[in-house]
Amino acid sequence: IAPPLNDLGSPRAWAYGLLGINGFLDRFPGHLGFERLRDELCARLFQRWTDAASADWNWFEDRLGYDNAKLCEALLISGHAKSEPNYVRVGLQTLCWLMKLQTADAGHFRPIGTQTFGADRRCPEPFDQQPLEACSAVSACLTAAEITGNRWWKQEAHRAFRWFTGDNDLR
Repeated sequence: IAPPLNDLGSPRAWAYGLLGINGFLDRFPGHLGFERLRDELCARLFQRWTDAASADWNWFEDRLGYDNAKLCEALLISGHAKSEPNYVRVGLQTLCWLMKLQTADAGHFRPIGTQTFGADRRCPEPFDQQPLEACSAVSACLTAAEITGNRWWKQEAHRAFRWFTGDNDLR
């Protein structure tokens, strides 16, 4: 069952795998192979957070990369599906932390820029922003809104989406 996922060391690969597995299990519940794989990937992602997070760095790695919100979303969806409150809690906490990092002083969404990739525990640079980050943030925030019922997450999704329509650094 999806053996390459077991061999990958990338948290983003695990996150995308988890999103796909959860979609499959929604359609075909009770598939033991995919349930075991989901358990393993969730545990790996949660362990990454446990190993890397600190009081001032609430993240899965020592650096920010691309498509960051997918890590939060995968843990959030998986935790909700498994009724695992620690996974849901960490998914929400890391997403909240990420959204605060991606908020400009003026209040608009400012996605993580590529100049920050690979820089240990460094806050994002203001430019080289990627549309992928805004799209990922929208998706993760809408998931958080659906799972929690908290309208704040829906507002955050709208704020991230407005980046595409000109509510950004360059207007």
